[in-house]
Formats: sequence, structure tokens, C-alpha cells
Amino acid sequence: MVSLNNRSGVLVEPSVSVFRFPESPEFDARFKIDNKMQKGIFEMQYSIHQIPKMFKSEMKLIFPSLPKDKLSDLLIIPTFQKTSCSLIDWGGETQEEKDRKLLNFYKFGYNLVTALNFFGYWADIICPASGLPVFTTSGSTIYSEVDCCKKLLNYSTVNVGMCNVITHPNWGLQNYPASAFTTAPLELVQEIMFKASL
Repeated sequence: MVSLNNRSGVLVEPSVSVFRFPESPEFDARFKIDNKMQKGIFEMQYSIHQIPKMFKSEMKLIFPSLPKDKLSDLLIIPTFQKTSCSLIDWGGETQEEKDRKLLNFYKFGYNLVTALNFFGYWADIICPASGLPVFTTSGSTIYSEVDCCKKLLNYSTVNVGMCNVITHPNWGLQNYPASAFTTAPLELVQEIMFKASL
């Protein structure tokens, strides 16, 4: 069990929700999605955190488009999807599953970012493969899912070869992590996510 006392600025505790987003030709065009790729309903764990002071200088380097006067308002939203394969597995079926999880996260991120932008708030997601912003300009530093989830959620990591990977407290290495970010108020973020969940 994860110790609540060691978590950084948790505003919404980790919980699993089922999400469903409407079909979107704009999304399909943006991410070059064809009709054969799985879309629709998926489960995802998320939590919402205030930005820790130790992250602020790094966030400016990751997101140069982030308004400097809004840095203290930044919320970090780590997400996890349960997988049947391990993070360290390789192979055709494993890659297909990771591609589906990435597509789910992009669908989540696209809808969240689009909705928050509509209300005039900055928002973005990080590509789990590259560590770079998806919707805004890339900076000089990449985002580390492993380091940040370790600090924000106190999740354990395992060293595999030259890399550290996240161990989820319930799913072990069978997880797909990815993060979203916004300067919007917590209440608006929760409202948008609630409307997208079943």
C-alpha cells in the first residue's frame, strides 16, 4: 500500500474511472487514426496534484509555452492503464497493446486539452515514448514519467538494464503511465473528466 503521507500535493487521490469519448474526425486526422484501430471505452487511473516547488524550474524547460505567471497554478495529472503485458516485455502483441494504450491516452488528452483551451486555459500532455509535449512547443528538457510518479505518488521503481520503470502498487509492471498538465482550476478539470466518464 502507498503511504499517503509521502505524496506531494495530492488534490484528487488515485482512482480508476471508465472513459468514453465521442468520435472525432479532427482527432483522427491529427493522429492519423484509421478505422481499424481500437477506439471507444477504456479504464484509466488518474490523480491530480499541485505542482511541487522542486518541479517548477524543470517545467519551464519542458513547456516553454506555459505562461510563467501561471506556473504556480499548474496541475499534474498522472494516469495509468492496466496492461496484460509487462512494461519491459517486447514483441508484436506487446507493441500492439502499448499502441492501444497510447491511443487511449491521446484520446483522453485531446479531449481534455481541447475542452480546457476552449475555456481559455493552458493544457498539454506528454508523449510517453518521447517525454515531449504533444500540443505545444517542445523545450530543452524531457519529462520523466518515472521520476515524477515516484515523487508525486511515492510509487516504487525497478531497475531494468539501464532504465528505471514504475511499479504500480496494484498492477506491478503491468501498467502504462502517461501524464497531463493544465493551469485550469481543479473544479473545471474534475467537471470535464466527470462528463467524460461512465
